[in-house]
Amino acid sequence: QLLANLTSNDIQFVAHALIAANYAQPSQDGTLIALFPHGILTPSKSSYLSQTHVAIFTLTTTRSTIETRRNSLLASANKCKTNAIQSSNNNNQKMAISHMKRRALLLTEIDRCTDTLLNLDTSIQALYRAI
Repeated sequence: QLLANLTSNDIQFVAHALIAANYAQPSQDGTLIALFPHGILTPSKSSYLSQTHVAIFTLTTTRSTIETRRNSLLASANKCKTNAIQSSNNNNQKMAISHMKRRALLLTEIDRCTDTLLNLDTSIQALYRAI
């Protein structure tokens, strides 16, 4: 909330101040800045984040996004199941089958998301081991 009212020049000033005070480190392309609340304990020879750290951040962000999508799909699948049961109880079999087909499609997508999450976790762990 504090940063929401800052202009881009103000944000650049804050970023430069944090970097100069050894509380932040930018990526080489300048698109990412890592903050260290307790300061950088062992400053590296390079004044930039390594590509490995940037990749870890990107993969972690992607993982979080896919996890959110998976949870949303799971909620939708459960709602389809509930709707199918209600339709079946109301003797509307066509609607119940329609809800179950949609649920099957959602469960297939959930499986894809789960596979992707597993691959991302494996990649992130491999990058951590490489550091």
